[in-house]
Amino acid sequence: MGSQRSYITKFMARKMNLKGLGEESVNHGLLGRIEHAEKHQRYHINLSNVNRSYNCELEVLDEKKICASLPRMNDDNWLKHLKYLGILIKDEMMNEQSCLYEKNSGEINLLTGADYAGKLLTGDKKHLSGGLVAVHTLLEWTVMGKSDIKGSSTNGSLLVLLLHVNDAKITDL
Repeated sequence: MGSQRSYITKFMARKMNLKGLGEESVNHGLLGRIEHAEKHQRYHINLSNVNRSYNCELEVLDEKKICASLPRMNDDNWLKHLKYLGILIKDEMMNEQSCLYEKNSGEINLLTGADYAGKLLTGDKKHLSGGLVAVHTLLEWTVMGKSDIKGSSTNGSLLVLLLHVNDAKITDL
């Protein structure tokens, strides 16, 4: 399904002035390729939802780049449908100027792996049309799945993964 461990980008760790807890060697193997050992710095971070009613401490490893950038959800029909269901996605209101990123606003700077993801799930989910599923977590809603969003790619499908996020400024950290 995904990563076994949680990761933060080296860029974000620097921006947040995180203090390293020491190095850890991890064997990485992706899609049946040969495993290779890689050293990562360990950090503790405190993660909270937007209204700060829930927070948890995570141990994460640093990584130069977690994955390719993901597009923001900007389809008005999907956003209206989610709003009708009571699911507000911050992507539609996110101002690129207040977003924290190194090269573009679609960067993923934190990956919650299997080591913590299961603890964040509330069990509430809503099946949306076209294969998308909205999953409620203690951090808010995540929308994931394969969807037919017009014009998104040559075959009309786009992998969508969104998280209700907080606008963050460097000074807020």
